[in-house]
Amino acid sequence: MRHAAAGQVRLWVDGQPIEGRLLDCSETGFRLASASGELATGVDVDFVIGSRTGRARVVWNRFTSKHWESGLLIL
Repeated sequence: MRHAAAGQVRLWVDGQPIEGRLLDCSETGFRLASASGELATGVDVDFVIGSRTGRARVVWNRFTSKHWESGLLIL
């Protein structure tokens, strides 16, 4: 079950940083909004959300009229 959430998300893809905004989260994953579509489906990333760090896989992406959204599975 996902819960609404807010905060900054920092991701690293092959050493390149990507900034995002947390939209919601669950025990196994999270959804974020970002300004660019750099996150490819299937890519593993390192992440920092507040004091939580880890590794996650991009499961899906979509573009809304305002931003990119991505769903990630925590590994």
